Amino acid sequence: MSTSIQDIESISRSIAEELENVRTIAEKSVETNQESSAATQEQLATMEEISSSAQSLSVLAEDLQQVIAHFRIK
Repeated sequence: MSTSIQDIESISRSIAEELENVRTIAEKSVETNQESSAATQEQLATMEEISSSAQSLSVLAEDLQQVIAHFRIK
């Protein structure tokens, strides 16, 4: 009977260790996902800045074309 109890205790310890491993992996996964989310948000902000800059550049290009056209007419 004591062998069975020892076996159960050993199995219980193994299960507890594995559960701790699973918890550690889950925590690392959450941390990685949070970092990935932050990086994605940063990339989105950068893309929005690039889009805004491109629109401003487009307006400037149109203005420049009008100025050049003015000189060509004369």
